[in-house]
Order: sequence, then C-alpha cells, then structure tokens
Amino acid sequence: MLQRNRRCPLVVFLALILPKAVFAFDAQSSRITGIVMDASGGERLARVRVLLDAAARETVTNDVGEFAFEDVAQGDHTLIVETVGYRLHREHVTVTAADSPALMISLIGDAIRITDTVTVTADPFAAAIPSSPSETRLGAAEIRNLSSVLLDDPMRSMSTLPGVTAPDDYHAAFSVRGAPFSRISVYLDDVPIHAPTHTFGGLGDGYSISSLNDQMLGGMTLLSAAPPPAFGGATGAAMAAETRDGSRDTTAVHASIGISDINLLAEGPLTASKRGSWLVAGRRSHLAYVTKELGGNSDEQVVFEDVQGRLTYDLDPKNTISVHVLAGSSKYNSGIPDVDPAFPFRFGPNSVVSSHGTTDVVKANWRTTPGATVVLSTTAAYQHTRDEADSESNGILASSRYSDASGQTALTWFWKPTASFRAGYAAHATAQNGTSFLSLFEDPRWRTQNGYDGDARSQDAYAQQDWTSASGRIRATGGIRWQWNSTVADQQVLPFASSTIQLNGVSKIELGWGRYAQFPEIDMVELARPDVPLSAQRSTHYVAAFERRLDPQTRLRIEVYDREDGKIFDAPSIYPRAGVGRALWPSTRPTWTNAYDGYSRGLELVLQRRSASRLTGWIGYTLGYNRERDVQTNTWFDSDNDIRHSVSLYGSYRLRPSVNLSARFNHASGAPIPGYFSVSDFVTQDTSLTRDRNTSRLPAYDRLDVRLNKSFVRDRWKLTMYVEALNATNHQNYRYMGPGGNYSDQAWVRLGSTAPFLPSVGLSLDF
Repeated sequence: MLQRNRRCPLVVFLALILPKAVFAFDAQSSRITGIVMDASGGERLARVRVLLDAAARETVTNDVGEFAFEDVAQGDHTLIVETVGYRLHREHVTVTAADSPALMISLIGDAIRITDTVTVTADPFAAAIPSSPSETRLGAAEIRNLSSVLLDDPMRSMSTLPGVTAPDDYHAAFSVRGAPFSRISVYLDDVPIHAPTHTFGGLGDGYSISSLNDQMLGGMTLLSAAPPPAFGGATGAAMAAETRDGSRDTTAVHASIGISDINLLAEGPLTASKRGSWLVAGRRSHLAYVTKELGGNSDEQVVFEDVQGRLTYDLDPKNTISVHVLAGSSKYNSGIPDVDPAFPFRFGPNSVVSSHGTTDVVKANWRTTPGATVVLSTTAAYQHTRDEADSESNGILASSRYSDASGQTALTWFWKPTASFRAGYAAHATAQNGTSFLSLFEDPRWRTQNGYDGDARSQDAYAQQDWTSASGRIRATGGIRWQWNSTVADQQVLPFASSTIQLNGVSKIELGWGRYAQFPEIDMVELARPDVPLSAQRSTHYVAAFERRLDPQTRLRIEVYDREDGKIFDAPSIYPRAGVGRALWPSTRPTWTNAYDGYSRGLELVLQRRSASRLTGWIGYTLGYNRERDVQTNTWFDSDNDIRHSVSLYGSYRLRPSVNLSARFNHASGAPIPGYFSVSDFVTQDTSLTRDRNTSRLPAYDRLDVRLNKSFVRDRWKLTMYVEALNATNHQNYRYMGPGGNYSDQAWVRLGSTAPFLPSVGLSLDF
C-alpha cells in the first residue's frame, strides 16, 4: 500500500479536499502518476521537472500539470519535484503489486512560508484588504522577482505598478498618482512605519534602500485611492506590507550573494510540538559597484545593514503571540581626503561628506479568537531612528532623532454571514529633535535657526461596517475615522464609503469615496511661523473602476480617479527666484506653511494576467493631471510629481523547468524641475531663473530591466543563479539634485544622471 512520509502533510491535506482530482490507477501495472500544483493558488503547474530515485529517471509535467512514470519497480522510491521559483519538494512513496500511487503535490514558492496547511484561493485577483476600491497586490514571488538582483530591495518593486513612478534610481521612495512619498502611509503588519527606508537624511544626490527584507515578506499591497479607514493615515495613498511567519515544518536556510548584496535567512519550528516558529534574516548592501558605475568617487562608501527576526508561538488554539525586531544602519562617506585649511569649503558649505543613521523597530502582537466570529489583535510597538549629515569641516549640516511608542488594537466581528464589523484604536507618543534638512537648501547663515526639539501625542480610531447582499452581487461598506494630534488645534472626523457591484459573472464596478487628513511632522511644527501655526493637510478621494475578466486568470481594469488636496505642506521660500539681473535668495529663514491646494485627476488602464505556469504580468498606462495652487499668490502650476503619461510593463515566463525569464519596463513623461528654473540645455545644464514655478521639465524617463533565473538541483539543496541587466538599453535618464548657487546673486539647478546599463549576477542557495 501507499505510505506517505509524515514530513509532507500537504499531500494528505490536498488528497482530502480534492479527492476527485486524484488519478485512477491500473491494478495490473506499477505506475506512479500525479498532478503538481501551486500551493498558494491551486493552479496546475506545467514544465515542472520530476525526478525518480536521484535522477535515475525523470519527466516533465504537461500543460495541465500531470506526470507519470511507467513500469516502476516495487518497493520504496523518492520523487524530487522542482522548478525555478519554487522550493525543492521531496516525496517518499511505496509501490506494491496491488497499488499504483496517484499523487497530488503542491509546490511552495521560494519566498512563501513553509506551512502545514494550504489555502487554495480560486480568484487570483481577490482583494487583499476588504472594502478597498483601488488596490494592487504583489505576492512574495513577484516581490522577489521585481526587487532587483543588484539591490534586493522590495520597495523598488512597487515602482513597476501602474500609477507609480520613481524616476530617481538612487532612491527607494516613489510617488503614486502625483502624491510624493511623504504623503504615502506605509504599514508593516498594520503598524504605521515612520522610516520604511534606510537613507541619508538630506543627501540630495545620495542613496536609499528599503528597510524591509524581501525574504521576510508575505506580500505588499498598494492602495492607490480611497484606502479604508484602517489605512487612512496620509492624504495621498497607502502601502501595506506583511511579514510572514517562519516554517513550522522543517528548518530551512537561504543564502544569497550578489555584486552589491549579501542576504542570509534561516527559519524553523520553535518547539518540538511545532506550536511556534522562528525566522531570522540579515542583509548587507555594499554599493561600491553601483556608485562607481554611476560616476561617483572610487573611494566613495555606501553601506546598508539590517538584521530582522520574528518569533511566533501559539499559547493555545485561540491565542497566538508574535514578536518582530528590526535593527538597521546606513553609512556614507564621500572618500574626500582631509580638509586643507586654505580651502575649507572646496565642495560648498552645504556639501555632505559623510552621513550615518540607524533604524530600530520592535513590535509585539497578541492575536486572540475568543469566539468563532471574533478576532482581536493588539500590538505594542517602539520605533527609533537617527540620521546625521556632516560637512567637510566635520560640522553637522543636518540631523534628526525620532522616537515613537505606540499601542493599538483592532477588532473584527463577523456578526452575520453577510456582514462584518471592524474597529480599531491607536495611541502614539512621539519625540523628535535635530537640525532641519531644509538647511541643506538654504544660505548657511540660517543653519543655527533650523534647530528644533519637540514632542507630540496622537490618537486615532476607526469603525467600518461591511454588508453583502443575499445574492452576493452587491457589497457595500460605510466607515469613519477620527484623528487627533496635540500639535494641531483641530480634530479630524473622516467618513468613508465603498461598494462593489457584480454586473455578471465576469464584470464588476467598484466605487470609492473618502476624506483623509495628515498631521505635520514635529520639525514642521517647530519651524513654522509662530503667528501662522500649521493645520492638518487634507484630501478627498473619488474613484470608480470597471473590471472585466477575459478568463479566470486575466483581467482588464479601467479606473478613473480624482483627489482634491488642501493645505499641502511645503517651505516654498527655499527656492531662489528671478530678480532684476540677479538671483533673489530668501532674506529670512524659510518656514513651513500650508502652502498649496490642488488636485490629481486621471485615467488608468491595466491588463493583467496571473499564472503560476505560463506568462504572468501586466501592462499599465496612466494619464494624470496633478496641479497645485499657491494660496499666497493664487497662481496655479504643475506639481513637483506631475507625471502626465506613465507606462508600466512586467512579464515573467518559465521557459523550462529550471529557467525563468522576466522583464520590466517603465516610461514616465518628464517631471517638473521644482522651483523657479528654466533649463535650456540638459547636457551643459544651462539654467536661468523665472518668476513662475515649475516651468521646466526633465526629459522622459525610460528603463528596461531584463532578468534570467536558472536553478540547479541536487538531492538536498538547490542553487539558483540570477543574471540581470538594469537599464538594458542604456537610456540616459536625468534626475533633479536640488538648487545650487552662491546664496547671494547667483543660482542654478543641479542635475545628474541615473543608472546607466548595469549588468549584475547573483547566487542563492536553499537547503
């Protein structure tokens, strides 16, 4: 009879829930037959290699995931099932004269948690966040494939999504439909993260990389418009990332190395009873190769490091606790030799010669299910960041020390099969001090006036009710969010509504509306005009979408959006302006104000296919208009992130069981150059000043990245080689690096080039 090894519980589980899918067998022959499936989606996998008894015989699954071995000798046998992008799977079977085994084998993606159970999702486009009318999700495998071998940065994977632009290759930050990164709230396991990137504060031509490790993530979801109340902490958009638990089944180790990155991860069960799991990851990015190819100083040093760990333990069937710790650091040194006393400012008084910073996050969560219909999640968190930028004379140009202690709880109550209620509350105690990074764009004589030291208390709460009609064709949500901050006089009460109308089996309409508010940072409050205190910036979102399924794995989506913005934060006086025959620099220290109103309106078209076996990816086009009005002068101008046309393409295809080819392409029409500059020649950077804001634009941004993954398998380990070409067409893209000048009567704009053609290779080992 067939005997399955207890180390492969996936087979037992799927055999129980999918008995009709198991092959019948011929009792007169000794055969092994089966079906190979994707564990996370249930899709049958083609072009998967199946090896019998250490490659004594092998075959490849057909287009519907089936395989067969004929004339198999009686006795014990081992199957090795593998394909690029998935974990190595071993299956132990026993063949007798009376039994021909028929197997159901589920492969787990490289970046997905090894688990004792499988959740089969019939819909590859099912909403990750309930009641969200505008969301795009990246699964763990997509994050890894889009993160880039060179930098291994999951935040950069977001820039390939429709409506998202990140034309500066140096930085992990991105904008969404004209909203800058400062207006995008980033959540990690539902906790708002203040510093989601390792960066060098104020280093205009510096670098940044995500503080998130792609090996730790289970998925990332972008909420481009009208986020539900639980994710409404900013006025532009929201991004929600979730960490995964470690394996409760086996101990596994992953190691990867590239030209600019080293990443190590280990995971396994926490106790012999497997009631918990542990997961530890460490990463070091050393960008010497990148900075050299970008034309930097050969002695320039750019290093990012972080260590993360997660523990999860089931106290009992109804209570689970988890702890997540992140500790990271960033170091930059320009490699400039010691200062010559005769030339104390060879590179300008605001030039950053060295910079360093740290990021620390600790989260502890208790999740309980007191009843079959109630889930309660409570989290305590502490965040601390420190950044400092130093000049050539070792003076501090800018610095920041930030800390936040918070507690939050969230309740989900499925009080009716067709209705659920969600509510939450959070409280934060925040402190921040330092020297504002505005000083890097100002006359140095204002630097001593840019110091700040303050604290704030904030609270927010939300409630939302979901309802589904008896037919299931209509889903509606109503909600409200309340926000309070001790530094701002007014409280915010923010309503929300969304609905989904299923027109037929393949078409639906989604609608969303919501109001949002974002409080100023402490440094903004401290460095605002005393007689004009800051108030919260606000926005109102409208979104409507039509979606049609072309087949179960392909969709066409058309979305229109409108975001009405008010009281947008800025320090507009930092920019020099045109005077009579000379540049006019600010005569007093620039201050933060509620400087602008505005809007972002547009249309987005997306054709997307999700398949574990064949082609997967998307084609997206966004037409957007992002305009702002200066409330002091009542003049309109294109916002700093006004990208009129953007195109996003991503495709991935498994050519053979061990070879996968993927490519991504981004096009963005040129963004405005912030300030009062007119650039007549981008090669010579000839610049003149104007009286109007944002009149010149950068040339269009184009970048094609191509990646090839090749796996090599042995009985106990799997080696994967990655070959990648960034900016494969070597297109010259420009980026804005801030204003320059003598702070008296001359001013110009500083422009630089982004990444040229950059080939890279990497290796990963799993065992």
